[in-house]
Amino acid sequence: MKIKLIQSWIVSNALIIVIVLALIIVFLLVLQCLCFVRKKKAIQKSSEEYRKLLELNNSLQKSNDELSDNIARLKEEKPSVVFKEILDFTRKDEESKMEQDIFNIILQNPSKVFSRSNSILSPNESPCFFSINQYVNKTFNKKNTEYRTYYVFPQVSLHALIDSNPKSVNDSVDYLLDHILHPYWFQDLSLNAQKSLVRKLRSYAYISKSIDFLVCECRPAAKKFNNENVWYTYQPIIAIELDGASHSEPVYGKVAKNNQEHSDQMKDAILKGIGVPLIRHTLNSNTITPRDYGKIKNRVYEMLSQYEILSQIDA
Repeated sequence: MKIKLIQSWIVSNALIIVIVLALIIVFLLVLQCLCFVRKKKAIQKSSEEYRKLLELNNSLQKSNDELSDNIARLKEEKPSVVFKEILDFTRKDEESKMEQDIFNIILQNPSKVFSRSNSILSPNESPCFFSINQYVNKTFNKKNTEYRTYYVFPQVSLHALIDSNPKSVNDSVDYLLDHILHPYWFQDLSLNAQKSLVRKLRSYAYISKSIDFLVCECRPAAKKFNNENVWYTYQPIIAIELDGASHSEPVYGKVAKNNQEHSDQMKDAILKGIGVPLIRHTLNSNTITPRDYGKIKNRVYEMLSQYEILSQIDA
């Protein structure tokens, strides 16, 4: 009975049931379409973002290539004069601070920085000095006199050979001012500041440079010291330099060799300019030999003999 009632209800409501099922199917289809459209938009959006990321990556790669090219070009090109001078000033300022730090450290703990040398002369210079000194003393110095005529001094600072008279220094500074190039920043300095800087740079030509051996003539001074005792002057007559392997070969590297050549050229020029003849003896090996002594003695004999002859003529 119940089954018949159900069947009767289904038959009478078949149309409604069909319509409801149809609506459910349509709803499911629409929902599926909406999901499809949503997925498609998401895929399109992802593709668009991926495309933008590719474009950004390509742009960054291009910028990186341009930056690398610019860096390579800047390395090849020389910096402008102004830029270089700015760098020089910055470096000098930093070096000045470092120099002050080192100065303070040395004042506090000098024994940590310096130690006393066993000899002021090198193993080659010591026997050479002894030989030259003995030779000059026996050959040229007069016997039974109040003072020796000639003295040989080792490791004499080049500064000691240069006249420090204020007028002489000022004249040389004026000469340099007239002949050096004046950068834009130099022109803005006062005249006194310009002279002070040039005087400082002038000293770099001879500071920290020394002569291996210097033959000097001892003469009584024209006036007395404290109006009591006679004092003496020691005039430079002959300069002697021993050149080892580092003067001709890059024993300590090319930079050290170039610095040594520059120092030798400056010594030669200064000694020639102040009228002090130079004996520059080159050692064939790193060790001095009696043959070297003989060659140096012969040169000293020639120059001192000629000097005495000229002194007698001038007298």
